[in-house]
Amino acid sequence: MAYGWNTTAYQILNPGIDHWFSPNVPAVVGYKRCRNVFLVAGDPVCAPQALPSVVNNFEEFAREQGVRVCYFCAADRLRTLFSCSRDHSTVAIGAQPAWDPRGWRRLVGSRRSLRAQVSRSRNKGVTVESIPPQEGRSDPEIANVLDEWLKTRVLPPLGFMVEPWALKGGVADRVLLVARLKGRPIAFLLASPVVARNGYLIEQVARLPRAPNGTSELLIDAAIRRFAEEGRTYVTLGLVALANSANHELGGNPLWLRVPMRLARAYANRFYNFQGLERFRAKMAPEAWETIYAISNERRFSIRTLYAIGEAFAGIPLWSTNIDAQMMWLTKNPENYGVVVATNLFGDVASDAFAGLVGGLGFACSGNIGEEVAVFEPTHGSAPKYEQLDPPIVNPIATILSAAMLLDHVGEDSKAQRVRDAVAAVVREGKVRTYDMMRLVGGPKVIQQGAASSCQMTDAILSRL
Repeated sequence: MAYGWNTTAYQILNPGIDHWFSPNVPAVVGYKRCRNVFLVAGDPVCAPQALPSVVNNFEEFAREQGVRVCYFCAADRLRTLFSCSRDHSTVAIGAQPAWDPRGWRRLVGSRRSLRAQVSRSRNKGVTVESIPPQEGRSDPEIANVLDEWLKTRVLPPLGFMVEPWALKGGVADRVLLVARLKGRPIAFLLASPVVARNGYLIEQVARLPRAPNGTSELLIDAAIRRFAEEGRTYVTLGLVALANSANHELGGNPLWLRVPMRLARAYANRFYNFQGLERFRAKMAPEAWETIYAISNERRFSIRTLYAIGEAFAGIPLWSTNIDAQMMWLTKNPENYGVVVATNLFGDVASDAFAGLVGGLGFACSGNIGEEVAVFEPTHGSAPKYEQLDPPIVNPIATILSAAMLLDHVGEDSKAQRVRDAVAAVVREGKVRTYDMMRLVGGPKVIQQGAASSCQMTDAILSRL
């Protein structure tokens, strides 16, 4: 890995990555095939002067296999190489923070909040030690830390370049730091060398849910201080997908890609907390944010390549269907679906079907997100036929959950969760129910039949906030 310049260079040794070796020069490409695409982990690992020929040879190899190539997590060096190519298209995917470890001690001295977090964990008795990665690979207590940490994730772990079981890959040159409390492991940090930049990628930080606050910061602080003592000049915590720090470059992506990226940034945080990752890394005052790209050997970056990327990371196949078959599968196996992309007409059909699965239109919230403006509303619209009823009987939960979506959109994640928890508590208790929750036909007599009014349901939810 002497030529590893891209911060992902060592990650090609992780499980699930195939390798192509140049027949002409010392060079290796780590990749994974998804659909008809070879997804390359970062840049080819080779000497800078050999990069053009290695790229040409690898893409020729791909053509012989009948597939395209997409370099995912590519950095500026590869982007510059393809800047004048009409046969390659580039999109920004995020940014990674970077520091010179030699200035870390001074930086920590100037960041009171960071010092406080590190001190908090030390005061709780947390200590950090370095152990050989080969030893950590077989340590059941370290494996337990990873397992318990993964259980706190909303969705299953991603794969490909964010493989959580990195210790099962090549570990000879990696750095493993373990945080202990009363002698037992409560967290660990794994760092991979970036040899050509005289630095490291802090690839993984995992902790037990009960680990004291500041444990992650303590591990990172210990790692970067170690790198500084070794004379290293570069360290990064890795890619933050859709990072605000790359807004300018993300704004240059094709319109068809900017819209789903904006949606992902607004709502994917409920599943994979990209915004939380960026805030955590930003509080450590990076010296630079380096934009990271996906580069495909096609004139226009296609949705088929995007499908391949999603499949590689999620391990979930993406496919297209006809609307009639989709509605049957949706009703039969709703648990199989996370995201459905549709045109306006078919999206309207699918949204009503989804509403039926979750209890009806009284529970179905929605968001319409544009480039500069976002509007959130219940999918049932204004419900004019109930407008004149006094007291009002329409279930307000869809409107309230739409407000929670708005809070997600503006970054108020904790407040949004409080609203959802309040709604869930009222529904779970079952004492206050609107007419649709009682399966009554809407009309002026439902209140006499025991249904709650819109105001009564709203008051019940407010009482839980």
